[in-house]
Amino acid sequence: MTVPYFFIDRNSISDNRAILAGNDFRHLVKVLRAQKGDPVELSDENGFRYYGNLGAIAEDTAEIIISSSETVSIRIPEIFLFQCILKKEAMEYAIQKTAEIGADCFTPVTSLRTVAEPEKDRLENRLKRWQQIALSASMQCKRNFVMKILSPLELKKINPENFDIFLLPVEVPGLQSIRILPDFLGGNKIKNIKKIAFLTGPEGGFDESEISYLTGAGAVLLNFGSNILRAETSSVYLLSIIDYLLKL
Repeated sequence: MTVPYFFIDRNSISDNRAILAGNDFRHLVKVLRAQKGDPVELSDENGFRYYGNLGAIAEDTAEIIISSSETVSIRIPEIFLFQCILKKEAMEYAIQKTAEIGADCFTPVTSLRTVAEPEKDRLENRLKRWQQIALSASMQCKRNFVMKILSPLELKKINPENFDIFLLPVEVPGLQSIRILPDFLGGNKIKNIKKIAFLTGPEGGFDESEISYLTGAGAVLLNFGSNILRAETSSVYLLSIIDYLLKL
């Protein structure tokens, strides 16, 4: 049986006890039907991970008795994903899977060819849903920290110079590009990087002016080969390669 895992506010922890409430309480007690004494794991997203057991269960709260803890830290390099806003199902898929694989921050991006650009009021609701998807995925794979969904950004407001490496997958014929090969990011090269970022999407591809802007600011062009990937697939594909290289 998989041990239930939750992210908890540091203020909900006192001495060797933590209090679960709200959706976390309902999921643990009503959905999972956990019983007193069952193991539970927690992360305070402040550098500590806790191991304990379910104690007293009240009407709307549950007590976790902590038996041990360990310090945790964000993996280096930090990975920043910029994703042009996609249609509903595709965007939610990209958020869920990249949270599972290990992106640290996910920034929705609007571009000249963004197909699914919601109005402001709808975007606020979508942001809340995207963060909930990121939270659920982070819990499911027991990350130490939740993948953060940042505020949407216009493509030409992205500054590649804020990162050690900024990757830009493209499929435009005639552009000088570089394939993802171990001799580019492999070995100790990627492990000496502190911040790596990449931008994928949209469904309609990038406008040449956008590519020119990003490469002029230091973005590295990538080509995935002969297969043309869907926008949501490309973010998962590239992040999987980065994750693999970090574990070599």
